[in-house]
Amino acid sequence: MSCIPVNLTGKRFGRLVALSRTSRGGVSYWLCRCDCGNRTMVQYANLAYGTHTRSCGCLYQETRKTANLKHGMSLSKEYKAWRSMHDRTTKPNVQNYSRYGGRGIRVCRRWRRFENFFADMGRAPSRRHSLDRRDNSGHYTPGNCRWATPRTQAQNRRPRTRYRK
Repeated sequence: MSCIPVNLTGKRFGRLVALSRTSRGGVSYWLCRCDCGNRTMVQYANLAYGTHTRSCGCLYQETRKTANLKHGMSLSKEYKAWRSMHDRTTKPNVQNYSRYGGRGIRVCRRWRRFENFFADMGRAPSRRHSLDRRDNSGHYTPGNCRWATPRTQAQNRRPRTRYRK
């Protein structure tokens, strides 16, 4: 007993609209137009039962781009400053840990998420600016941090301890 496919012309399946039916090797296919403008051939069963195909492939591409995206700023200067701040205060194997985490410098609880850090600090005013703590013995908090130029940072450092033999 063979199954005669239902006429799907003009019906919508996700982003696809069925245009015309064709058959290849006894399998029924439908030419469909996607909302993005592409045309694609889809097996009848995949349309009729809604199991697999909802677009020409553009839906997969869109969701793949945003699947693991939280803020879209992982390549920004601000994100790199935030990441470095966390690394030097929490990872003993990172260079300069002894000057930060090793001395007890911590990042405030709110700034454990980049989105909160960025909301408090905003964009760096220029490429020359970097993250600076006003009080070098204080923690990384909204009230103690700013974007500063190299000159400002050079004027804001701990006194150098000289050791005598």
